[in-house]
Amino acid sequence: MRATKFIDSNILLCLLSVDSDKADRAEAVVRSGGILSVQVLNEIANVMRRKLSMLWKEINRYRH
Repeated sequence: MRATKFIDSNILLCLLSVDSDKADRAEAVVRSGGILSVQVLNEIANVMRRKLSMLWKEINRYRH
């Protein structure tokens, strides 16, 4: 049985880090593939909106 990686919200939020090493490591994880849940996507949107004070317009740019 082959195990599939689950990508947690913390990994995706690291993509926004000003620490380029941290962001690069997170990007490598995402590029290698895995599974995302709707809950993870909701958590990310919540953090971006409430903790990072991003506008919905800015958040929507990250969906592509």
